[in-house]
Amino acid sequence: MNYGLGSYGLGSFEEVSLAHKVVIQWNPSPDAANIAGYAVYRIKLSPVSLLMTFNRLTDGYLTTALSYTDTTVLSGWTYIYFVTAWQSLHGAMSHPSNIVSVNIP
Repeated sequence: MNYGLGSYGLGSFEEVSLAHKVVIQWNPSPDAANIAGYAVYRIKLSPVSLLMTFNRLTDGYLTTALSYTDTTVLSGWTYIYFVTAWQSLHGAMSHPSNIVSVNIP
């Protein structure tokens, strides 16, 4: 059985880039009653090399909010974000949401 975002669909996924801050927002899963929370992930791309780092921004916890503010972004870097939903009924993490890419000036 597929418990991915293809089934649950987080809906729209937006970003707002404000001077060293990125705010991402998403719609709740249609199966919100069975969602324990969301995990937010980030891929960080170096402006001068092939260096790429990947991390879960909500490491060690899930957020029940429908937005996340990343205040650790740096000028010149590109950041890629996506979200997964924890489906408590089946104890499974969804497939990733659509991604959004943000270039920090």
